Amino acid sequence: IISSGILAIGVSLQDIISDFASGIIILSTKLYIEGDYVEINDSIAGSVKEIKMMTTVLTTPNNIDITIPNSTATKGKVTNYNVNEFRRVDLVASVAYGTDIEETKKVIKYIVLQDKRVDQNQPITVAVKAMSASSVDFAVRCYVAKGDYWDVTFDLNEKILIEFAKRNIEIPFSQLDVNLYNGGNKKLGKIKTSDITEDMITPHKSEASEEKPVYEIDKVLKEAKKK
Repeated sequence: IISSGILAIGVSLQDIISDFASGIIILSTKLYIEGDYVEINDSIAGSVKEIKMMTTVLTTPNNIDITIPNSTATKGKVTNYNVNEFRRVDLVASVAYGTDIEETKKVIKYIVLQDKRVDQNQPITVAVKAMSASSVDFAVRCYVAKGDYWDVTFDLNEKILIEFAKRNIEIPFSQLDVNLYNGGNKKLGKIKTSDITEDMITPHKSEASEEKPVYEIDKVLKEAKKK
């Protein structure tokens, strides 16, 4: 009976002992310290408010405190955004097809270099990232002090938008090309969704529309079936 009781107590205390040992590991190895912004297991993120012996308290960006067991951090994946002095800002700037690529790159790089918070001793990248369905996407990358990361991110996005408008650089929107064909499979032309009016998409009934058109391929198949 005594042995069974000791075993039951040991099993119930296993998690507590694990969290206590994990707290010692976190404090001794400085896996993170108070004030660091961390993300744990790609699901829990926030600033470290307090490290206790068995739990860690995180404050999320919307000012909510989350308490997690220390073993969750030591057994899982911890992303610490405050370890390094600089962080890389990654932006995407999109322009319409037909825009002068080299001119656009110069404009974007000029905007980045104008911001004094950007560290010019580290690489600044402005390059075509992808050719999307309706746009040419530029990757914009630069390094800033970790404390300036979000301010620079927001400011650069705004400045790029304003500068594009000043220089008449077209910012794209989703487009759809529609090709029209008549009954003889002859192409009538191309229209854009912006050219479509309500009358064009409203169904109309007429004597001609009630009859199903007979295409050339249908005639050939019909004749072959007769033979």
